[in-house]
Amino acid sequence: MSSREARRATFDTVAEEYDRHRPSYPEQLVDDVVELSGISGGGRVLEIGSGTGKATLPFAQRGFDITCVERGANLARVAGRHLAPFPNVRIVVSGFEEWPDDEAPFDLVFAAQSFHFLDSASALPRIARLLRAGGALAVFGNHAVRNGSPVADEIQRAYATHAPGLDDSTSDHPLEDRIDETGRFGTVIMTRYRWRRSYSADDYIALLETQSPHRLLPDEQRSALLGAIRSAIEASQAPFTVEYLARLHLARRTR
Repeated sequence: MSSREARRATFDTVAEEYDRHRPSYPEQLVDDVVELSGISGGGRVLEIGSGTGKATLPFAQRGFDITCVERGANLARVAGRHLAPFPNVRIVVSGFEEWPDDEAPFDLVFAAQSFHFLDSASALPRIARLLRAGGALAVFGNHAVRNGSPVADEIQRAYATHAPGLDDSTSDHPLEDRIDETGRFGTVIMTRYRWRRSYSADDYIALLETQSPHRLLPDEQRSALLGAIRSAIEASQAPFTVEYLARLHLARRTR
């Protein structure tokens, strides 16, 4: 199993915890995707890697006809529970790579916190084929930003001590360049949204337990790392505030 496959396979085993602890997305981001994509009321949407429906729900609430493609059966089950009130939302248990594309064209294809698990060289041309002319691709996700607080510094020291090789960064070509290189999309619009969330020590550890880099650590190493992070937060006697950037890339199909 490749590293990419191993990482995305971890989420389905903790579907309920993922749903409980993973953050959602700013409403302004969803509003901007709707406006910038030009999608009209009742438009057809494809979501790649819908997870437990964190990003699906705000689009469903806006009345779109949504097909969700999610490879994890447990994640899909939780999403189905949240999205049951919306008859125009359909969840298909499948990887995007294996899913038949006989439902095109879509007005909008989006991937929230999931695009980095795809091989963009094959995924981007396929997404273009799935879109109607003028339809839009939106890729977005939350990214924690180091805020330089004493607790954040202690947490970084915990990583340096217990998991110095743990790194969520990627050496991939910038997404905007990869989209441009397909020759299928117009100008890539990039924007970001700052927000924050405070966590108790228990909640922050539970959040980390849903993240694939931590889940793939050997049990003893993961326990030592998370124990040190817990101690850093508890020593501060206050919730730990995480500064987030939600980043959005959006481009409309030109041909």
